[in-house]
Amino acid sequence: MPLSAVAEITRGVGPLTVNHFGQLPAVTLSVQLNPGYAIGDAVDRVTAVAREDAAGEHHDQLPGDGGRVSSRRFAGLWLLLILSIVVIYIVLGILYESFVHPLTILSGLPSAGFGALLTLMVFASSSTSTPSSGSSC
Repeated sequence: MPLSAVAEITRGVGPLTVNHFGQLPAVTLSVQLNPGYAIGDAVDRVTAVAREDAAGEHHDQLPGDGGRVSSRRFAGLWLLLILSIVVIYIVLGILYESFVHPLTILSGLPSAGFGALLTLMVFASSSTSTPSSGSSC
């Protein structure tokens, strides 16, 4: 059976690839936030605009919600911080064979954190998810 029996062949210009989510075409948005704006606010605004502009043309759930993924990724950050301090205490305790010396060393953590935040403020930088997660988004 020839292909022309079931399809029409035409030549034209089109995209090299089409992203899909399931069987539906998908769009990926990349943003650079202005200083003072949170990723959650940006995601809420983009979602609202998408619902207004594409009424009836999209699903109720927007797939690939990267902003929500980022906020969920950092939800357990405090637990991770506490566990890392406990592990550091155990390693230092083994290294110094003492329960007191690790506390002396770990007592410098608050001032080190304050110094890091102060440096970010002085150089007008921000603590984004890229350096804190070790990967680019």
